[in-house]
Amino acid sequence: MNKPTKLLAIGYWLLATACATAPPGNAVLSEENVGEYAALLRMADARVLDTAVIDRGLASTATAVRAEAARAVAQVGRAKAAPRIAALRSLLRGIGAEVGAQAAYSLGLLRDTASVPDLVEALTWSAPVAREAAWALGQIGNPARAAIVDALARGHQDPGTRLQLLLASAKLSPVPAQAVVDYFDDKDPSVVWAAAYAISRTRTVAGVRALWSLGDSLVANRPVLPASDTVAPSDPMRAPYIDPESAPYRIRAEIARV
Repeated sequence: MNKPTKLLAIGYWLLATACATAPPGNAVLSEENVGEYAALLRMADARVLDTAVIDRGLASTATAVRAEAARAVAQVGRAKAAPRIAALRSLLRGIGAEVGAQAAYSLGLLRDTASVPDLVEALTWSAPVAREAAWALGQIGNPARAAIVDALARGHQDPGTRLQLLLASAKLSPVPAQAVVDYFDDKDPSVVWAAAYAISRTRTVAGVRALWSLGDSLVANRPVLPASDTVAPSDPMRAPYIDPESAPYRIRAEIARV
């Protein structure tokens, strides 16, 4: 099988997989969709930005293709991706959480400091986009410090976004201990773990004391926290760090690390 044929076959498989859980209206694939997807794979594999391929992908009738186009921009590297970084920022505000989430993810991979205001705004949108925006701010790191600390101070109704903001804070130097410690009282056990994880990365006296006190409360048979709604328990792709049942044990592990 020659390379173009292989890529087309891979395109069929990946696009079918990406659309498997999509609403019926978005799951209808055409030959054109598969060709668009394969072209994006070729471009990402070559690490060369083809603006025509990207623009075609972003205008595709298939949501999975548009999302792949948003992701493929970051795969060519920051210098080459420059001509379409502005497009990624625009996609954050677009219709469709899947595409917006991939755009946020790409901006994080590119560590685009100029996108911090856009990512902060994205924290107010749907949960999938907000979570990726929080993750992206963490990838950007200290240039996004003020945005991360402000977001922690404001809080967020989505536990998954709170968790990602805390993980983002763990990448800052120094870790904003006081802003993180406030989340030790969060009702979601996985969010509490994320706060403990961030504090375990710092050596501030106040942070370590607070983490130790959290350990005391766990040892003293702290009441069972309610199950997390970060991800549905039936989701087989649930990441270990958002599993509410194992969260108390992971919190103890962070205390032991300190």
